[in-house]
Amino acid sequence: MTIQDDTKVKDEGINNIFDILYQPKYRDLSSLHWTAYEIILEAIDWLVKSPNTKVLDIGSGVGKFCVLGSLYSNGQFTGVEKRKELIDEANAVKEFVQAENATFIHGNINQVDFTAYEAFYYYNPFYEHVVDFGRIDKLIDFSKEKFEAYEQYVFKELDACPKGARVVTYCSSDFFLPKEYFLKEMKHNGRLLFWEKK
Repeated sequence: MTIQDDTKVKDEGINNIFDILYQPKYRDLSSLHWTAYEIILEAIDWLVKSPNTKVLDIGSGVGKFCVLGSLYSNGQFTGVEKRKELIDEANAVKEFVQAENATFIHGNINQVDFTAYEAFYYYNPFYEHVVDFGRIDKLIDFSKEKFEAYEQYVFKELDACPKGARVVTYCSSDFFLPKEYFLKEMKHNGRLLFWEKK
């Protein structure tokens, strides 16, 4: 049974229910590091504009965005994450809920060609490089240079994407997209932004 089959689950409570699928050490990080259920639904509604839209989650963590995106839409979701432990957790939850349209890549974002995708989700994926609190673990170096290099890579790749590419940024007000991307809508007091390349 997948989450979408369970009509008894009310939307306002599903975020906590879904988080139960994760190990406690990851569940405890949910409010800070993983996107909330209602935000995911709003994001995928914008990103998946046609069947089989290819969506890239930049820094996918335990895969919550991709798994729920797969369950609630007909998009194809790929998450990229450099922590192997988080990829293993994402795949375990994916298998448990049968999220067939979610795929996870263990690797660095600077090894990914963005032109293979049509839509992108960006939730402050590199912020751990420049903060000294709320870290997932100690595997990420404090490095402004790495932070800037990753953001520049994402900027360059988004710039190379064709017209019509869509991006959702969440809690990422300091990240600037290429000038060809236009803000189409904002929600949640400007924390959730919807962009399209013209």
